[in-house]
Amino acid sequence: MGVLKDFRPNAACWLGEDRLLLTDVRYNNLQIFDTEGRRFRLFEAPSIKAPVQYVGISQLANDEYLLVGSHYHAQNHPRYRDQRSAIHKIHLVGEDLQQPEHNYSPHEAFRRTRMWGSTPLRQLEICGLAADRENNVAWFGLTQPASEKGTLSLLKCPLDQLLAEDPNLEFVEVDTGFTLPKDGPCDLPSYLSDIALLDDGSLLFLLTADDIEGKRFCSNSIWHWSPNGGAATLVRENLAMQNRAMGMAVRSLG
Repeated sequence: MGVLKDFRPNAACWLGEDRLLLTDVRYNNLQIFDTEGRRFRLFEAPSIKAPVQYVGISQLANDEYLLVGSHYHAQNHPRYRDQRSAIHKIHLVGEDLQQPEHNYSPHEAFRRTRMWGSTPLRQLEICGLAADRENNVAWFGLTQPASEKGTLSLLKCPLDQLLAEDPNLEFVEVDTGFTLPKDGPCDLPSYLSDIALLDDGSLLFLLTADDIEGKRFCSNSIWHWSPNGGAATLVRENLAMQNRAMGMAVRSLG
């Protein structure tokens, strides 16, 4: 299988009309591909300590990107919790990566949600990131937990406070009101695997499904949701059948 052997992309972002920046959770690194599936560059994963398993990526500015780890470990072991609890800002100069030297993850703000830390009431697992510069919002997609009503929840915070490491930063849990559907072909529960920002400030949700042990993949779908109200609406379904879609890259064509 060559360069794609064991390749497990988990997040994606456009670099231009024909290049994509991808995160690989198999080896915890970053890679650049073109739209024909050819790999151009492979970077060692930016890290402060151990390699971070990145699950989300969003563009901040030209050649500047924000990466987020899952912030999850089932037993809250400090070794894994600290490894995955990272938010890094990276710079690409041409196709050269400037390694970050700082973790922007607001640990105290995450603890105050009671979803993260040594004694969470509801277990946090981040699966995507969308930085909305125009509206000054950082959106975090959550695989878990669901809202108190069992619907899809997101976390949001002011983007400028996140990047400035403001000690007064607070997360707001947003109940989207969206009840995740069952996967049609397999009749299994779907879950959120990524989010993407559109030009008008609304979001796309990528849903996927697999069996309990993750050995059988089903189908994938994309849904549209606006924070200004209204129910989530289906955009496409039955995508990439028998594959688990974990990331999407979206760009405007007009």
